[in-house]
Amino acid sequence: MLVLIVDDREDNSYLLRALLQGHGYVVDEAPTASVRWSWRVCMPPTWW
Repeated sequence: MLVLIVDDREDNSYLLRALLQGHGYVVDEAPTASVRWSWRVCMPPTWW
């Protein structure tokens, strides 16, 4: 399962990534929502 983490606090993202990957999740990450939306135009995820 793919999980998207959007958080501007690097320590939160690191912790979530570590926990989720430890349970077998595939993690995509963006520092802010506006960055993620700009990615949508260039690189839509397969589950979009």
